[in-house]
Order: sequence, then structure tokens, then C-alpha cells
Amino acid sequence: PPPYIPGSYEDCASSESRKKFYYVPPPAYFYIRKLAPYPDQIHHLHPFTLEYTSPELEDPTKFDMLKALFPSRSLSCIDPRLWATLVQIYPSTLPDWLHVYDIPLSDIHVPLLQTITPTSTCSIVTVLDLPGCPELDDDTILVLKALTGLVALDASMTSLTSWGVSQLALCCRTEGEISSRKGPWALRILRLTGSKGIDFRVFKDLYRFKGLCVLGV
Repeated sequence: PPPYIPGSYEDCASSESRKKFYYVPPPAYFYIRKLAPYPDQIHHLHPFTLEYTSPELEDPTKFDMLKALFPSRSLSCIDPRLWATLVQIYPSTLPDWLHVYDIPLSDIHVPLLQTITPTSTCSIVTVLDLPGCPELDDDTILVLKALTGLVALDASMTSLTSWGVSQLALCCRTEGEISSRKGPWALRILRLTGSKGIDFRVFKDLYRFKGLCVLGV
């Protein structure tokens, strides 16, 4: 994978950490701040959840949790761990713009996000969009074995071959509890259209992706 480049949220965090409140935030604000570094532990609070209501819809002068946590209201300024914490604590009431989080594959927190246990109210899925990616080949595809939450992969128009896809499939282990499973076992959608190295041999090991239901070749 490419070398790690700090996300823009790190610059935002340093500036927003200096923000001064002219009021005392409610306890929930401090709880979320303390929980944010550990999004993989939030499932232990289940079924406890909170409801978010934008004060703009009622009284703009009221406390706004999201505005307090990230005043810029920009998704690029949200630490992925904080985002993952929020979607679990407020599973059904967050604004639509918080439902999807774009994150580079090289981000240091990607492995942590893959360990988050799904619950009946929240499940975080990973969609990887790599069409025409020159770095994706039979060797680098094995990096994706760490993405246990990967449900959709677009590897179209790459130098990937049937052998590389088989190597990724062989990484899957679906026995036991979800937390003990290995590889991209949750893959549902795989797009390989336009990848000239893909032939009939790609079907040999696809059965290892137990949930695969959409295939484009």
C-alpha cells in the first residue's frame, strides 16, 4: 500500500482541540470523547443508544452535539474513530451526510474499523473502489486480506489475474465467531470487468466467498 499520509482530520483535530466553550457541555459530550478512541468496544453498550435531534429544527440556541464535536461540520474533519463511535451510539438519527465515510486504504485506522462488531442496530460495511488502479495486481491484492468487513470490491480494468483473485479467496476463513474470521469473508459484490488477466479459472475458488451474490467479469 502507499505510505501513510496523515488524514486532513488530524489538522482539524489540532485546531478544534483549542476551541473554548462558553458553556458547560452535557456529560454525553465527554463520554463520547472518551469512547472515541475505542470504537471496537462500543458494541458492549448494546442495546443502549442515543437519539440525535438537530437544534436547528427546534431551537437554534440549544446545544448541538455534532457542532460541539466538530465545529466545522465537515466530514473531512472527523476522525474515523469518532465517526465510527457516533454511528453506533446514534444508529438511526444521524444526518444523511454522516452515513458514509470516505477513507484512504492507507489510513492508519482502517484495520481498527474492520474489527467493529455488528449489532442489530448498526453494521459498518467496507466498499473498496479501485477501477483502473495501477497499483492493484496479484501481489498487492493480498493487502486486502485485512479487510474483514469488505462487502464490495471494484477491481475492474486492472492488471489483476484469476490467480490473484484465487489467492485472496484462499485467505478467507469463515468458521467460528465473526471476530475470529479471516480475510474478506463478507464479500458480496466483486467487479472484475475489463481486467484482461481474468479468465474461466477465476471461478475455481470463488466459492470461498460464501456470501458472493454479484459478479462482474
